[in-house]
Amino acid sequence: MPIDGSTCMTFKIDERGLGAQKTSSVFQRAVEDEAGPCSSGTKTNTKSMKMANKNQSKRARASFNKLAEDNLIAEKKNIHLQQVNLRLKNQLILAQLKVARLTAQKIEEEIKMLKASNEC
Repeated sequence: MPIDGSTCMTFKIDERGLGAQKTSSVFQRAVEDEAGPCSSGTKTNTKSMKMANKNQSKRARASFNKLAEDNLIAEKKNIHLQQVNLRLKNQLILAQLKVARLTAQKIEEEIKMLKASNEC
C-alpha cells in the first residue's frame, strides 16, 4: 500500500492463464485538471488533489474536501467566463455585419449620386 496515495494495483494470474484478476483495492490519485484556456485566453487555477481514504486524518479529509470545493468553484467560474466571452463574440459579429451592411448601403448611395450628377 503506497503511503503517498499514488495509484497502486496488483494483479494475480489465474491458474488457467486466461487473464488477470484484480486482488487489491485501487488507490486513485486525482490528477490536476488540465483545463485549457477558454476562448478568451483566461484560465482558472485548479489544484492537484489526492483521494482521501478512510485511514487519513480528519484534517487531511477536510483539506481534500476544501480543495475539491475550490476546484468546483473555479470550474464554474471558468464556464461562466466562457459563456460571457461567447456572448461578446456574438455581439461583435452582429456589429460587424451591421457595419458591413451600412457600408454597402453608403457605397450604393454614392454610386447613385455620382450617376445622377453625371447625367446632369
